[in-house]
Amino acid sequence: MQVRTHSLLALFLFTSIIVAGCSDNPVEPEEHEEAVGFALLNDQFEIYRQTAIPSSDTLAVTSGATTPLYTVRFVDEDGDLFTPDEEGTSLGILIGDTSVVRVASLLENEWKFSLEGAAAGETTLEVLLNHGGHSDYRSAPLTIVVK
Repeated sequence: MQVRTHSLLALFLFTSIIVAGCSDNPVEPEEHEEAVGFALLNDQFEIYRQTAIPSSDTLAVTSGATTPLYTVRFVDEDGDLFTPDEEGTSLGILIGDTSVVRVASLLENEWKFSLEGAAAGETTLEVLLNHGGHSDYRSAPLTIVVK
C-alpha cells in the first residue's frame, strides 16, 4: 500500500512540474502594428491624413472622371506611416452613396484605389484594414465632394 502511495505522489509531482514548466513559457500571441489612422498618397505625396484629431478636410472628385490611384498607408500610435505586411491583410473601401462616387479600381494587396465621380454631390468614404474576415481598423468617414 505504501508503494502505491509513493507512486501516486511521484506521478502527482511529475505532472505538477510539467504543468508548471509549460505555464512559465506561454505561447506569445502574434503581434502586428496597430493602425490609429491612415494617410492617402498621390505619387508619394501625402494629400490627406486622418488620426484621432477630427478633420474637416474633403477630397474633391470630378464628375465623369477617374482619380489617379491613391496609395493608402496606415498611421501607427507614434504617427509613423506603415504598410501592413501580415498575411491575410487587405484594403477595404466603403462608399456612403455609390450614385455620387464609385470605386473605379481597388488593388487590395497593393493598398491602392481610385475613384470615379458619378454625379455632382457629396458622400463619404471609409478606409478599412481587413484581416481574417474582419476589420482591424475602420476610419472615420472622409467627405467626398463631386463637382
